[in-house]
Amino acid sequence: MEENFWKIEEVENTDVKNTYNKFLNKLKTILQFFTSLCVFLAVLFIIKGFLGQTIFETYNPEWFPFYLMVIYQSFTCVMTISFPVIGTDLFIFTIFLLTSLQFRLLNEEMQDIFGGTEENNLEQAIIRRRIKRCVRHHIFLKEYVNLLNETFSEVLFIYNGDIVLSLCVEMYIVSTQNSFQAAVKAAVYVFTGMFQYTVCYCIAAQAITDEADKINNSVYFGKWYEHPDEYVRTATKLMIANGQRPVAITALGFMKINLETCLKTTQTILSYCMFLRTMGISQ
Repeated sequence: MEENFWKIEEVENTDVKNTYNKFLNKLKTILQFFTSLCVFLAVLFIIKGFLGQTIFETYNPEWFPFYLMVIYQSFTCVMTISFPVIGTDLFIFTIFLLTSLQFRLLNEEMQDIFGGTEENNLEQAIIRRRIKRCVRHHIFLKEYVNLLNETFSEVLFIYNGDIVLSLCVEMYIVSTQNSFQAAVKAAVYVFTGMFQYTVCYCIAAQAITDEADKINNSVYFGKWYEHPDEYVRTATKLMIANGQRPVAITALGFMKINLETCLKTTQTILSYCMFLRTMGISQ
């Protein structure tokens, strides 16, 4: 499957290549920021053990030092919870954005084929070869998005429910907690969770849909219908027909992961948080 993806190094246009390299650099910056945020949040949760501020009291055997036990528990927590969660988020985020980048490369290629001046028109054989390559890549990308949906569908659905419950509880803690330390920890958790859900999932998934929707415009407004070669016109119509089917990342086939879903999820979190706060005040 790897050979089906277009490489940025193969792009001939220098301006386009520089734009995509900047895009990849921004991607790396976001990954580093999110990783740092998660590490900081993990430290806030772990440090309470070293300060002796534990919620529950446990039996501490004399032969096993307390701080050594805290280190062991913290190490286990980081290795079994923090690292897998961070790795999964970054993995999905990277895959979604790189998939959207493939659609952008396809858009640029279609615009370049028909977007030249009369003096820069390409030879018929070159146009045929490039159109054929674009049609194959378009079909591959549609199938690849379907593969992503089949792979992450259940995970995204469970994650969406988990983020609603966890952020709702943490926002309630922020609004009702008298302890400054607990409020700060909950606030950092809420910010990290919203950043994770919005950027790593919703914005990245929305980018795939946006770039895929541009395919028809990139193809149609290239005046393909004026091209004398019947093969080129037929292949282009095939791309337009294939592009009529919407491309979206979904959870269980019915819940689209995009910015609209992000807004609705945020509204749900706030509504449940206000409900819990109202119930707490009334009691």
